[in-house]
Amino acid sequence: MLTKFSTLSSTSLAVAISGFIGLVAPQAYAADPQVSTNNSWQFAEDPEYSYAKGTASQLISIKEAVLHHTLSIKINRSMIDSFTFKVGCMLQNPTPLLELKVNSLDIRLFDSFNDFVFARFIVDNGQEYSLRGDLAGRNRILFAPVTKNQERSLADLFLQMREGGTLKIGLLQGDSNNVRLYEIPLAGFMDYSDSLIQSCQNFNRAYRGERPYLPDYMAKEPDGYAPKDFSLKEEEEVIDPYAPKPVVVEETVEVSKKETPKPEVLPFAPGGGPASIGPDGRPIGAAGGVDTAKQGSQVDRSLGNAQGPMQIGPDGKPVMSNGANTTQDNKATTAPAQAPAPTEPQNELMQENGEEQGGGMFDIF
Repeated sequence: MLTKFSTLSSTSLAVAISGFIGLVAPQAYAADPQVSTNNSWQFAEDPEYSYAKGTASQLISIKEAVLHHTLSIKINRSMIDSFTFKVGCMLQNPTPLLELKVNSLDIRLFDSFNDFVFARFIVDNGQEYSLRGDLAGRNRILFAPVTKNQERSLADLFLQMREGGTLKIGLLQGDSNNVRLYEIPLAGFMDYSDSLIQSCQNFNRAYRGERPYLPDYMAKEPDGYAPKDFSLKEEEEVIDPYAPKPVVVEETVEVSKKETPKPEVLPFAPGGGPASIGPDGRPIGAAGGVDTAKQGSQVDRSLGNAQGPMQIGPDGKPVMSNGANTTQDNKATTAPAQAPAPTEPQNELMQENGEEQGGGMFDIF
């Protein structure tokens, strides 16, 4: 009897469990799977308003009582590296402010003591803006319209983000450190931008005071915050495929050939002067040479007017040949055939001089 009861009980329990699973399983599988909100724009109520919404307290602030929204996106670059970019509203100004939530180590120690940073913004290689960001915590940076110039920059930047493709943010780390870059896709931003502008205007109507502004120099980027000649803008070369190709014309340069003058022929002359060398390898004009000089300024100076071998007379002077021309007054003179006989005293004097010197009678050379 006990065995039958135990068998029945186990069977009933199995049927009951299977029926419960059958009822629960369709409901569990019917629910839609959760899709991650990372890398996509999210339009939601501001956290300060959502926290105090529905309360009966009469001591809540305007930020908690008036409805306003934020438009945010979270970018995961790796498993441990992520940042959040948010566009929200502020009470004192209808212009939207920008918020960048980064790793606390991305903010340098010098800026954390000053409670403000400077960053560069650019949309699709357009105009580059330099904005001052105030620290609101250890890793939250708010880029608000604190000055009139920064208000205009934020308004222009917001309009470019509506039609842009990518927003680049460069968090400056000083002139000796690399700039930390953040890229944010703008696909889907325009779908919520009009609603965000309307929300910021409604939120600003609750503010009854004047817009407070700081002096413009407070939001001007000082020297030493960025490396020299740093810019987020990339230099792009625009190439038109339908542009006509330039025709290359080869310029012919006419080289004028300068005729080199023929060198002057220098015939050989005694005395060790310069002389031209002929094709036979011998000086031109020398005895046995193949070529002889026929022109040149050195021809007349080297050859002279001699008609034969030089002769020395008894007086030790060269004997002029018959028919030779002299250089004085262009008159032809003939040398005597024989020199006059020397007188006896002269012979005696020459003998005495020759004996004293111990040489010959006519040692001319």
